[in-house]
Amino acid sequence: LWETVMPANYGYIRGSAMAADGDKVDIYLPNNARSGSPAWIIDQYNDDGSFDENKTVLGVRTAEEAKRIYDAGYSDGSGPRRRGAVTEMSIEDFKAWANSAAAKKPAGAPRVMDEQAAIAASAA
Repeated sequence: LWETVMPANYGYIRGSAMAADGDKVDIYLPNNARSGSPAWIIDQYNDDGSFDENKTVLGVRTAEEAKRIYDAGYSDGSGPRRRGAVTEMSIEDFKAWANSAAAKKPAGAPRVMDEQAAIAASAA
């Protein structure tokens, strides 16, 4: 059983499209969320390099803040390894994205595995 203390409020967006994992779009929302901030879509990958799902961080102003929250959600330290592109969207664009089939795909450029990472993933 895997457990972690979440670094922010965590849940899903009711009424959103089905994401890649078959659930609704996942979000992190810190207690000190800032109004007017963009949405940060983080593409999450499995250890074998395949796309897993997206995680969204709302209420922060920078990609660095979004990465910190995302990474802290993995007490095993796997956040940075699983994190792909971090894509900034306006809230209006995010709403359209979260309610479309695009939420099942990476929001940013697909991750390209280097040869050594591919070998390591296949050996795991």
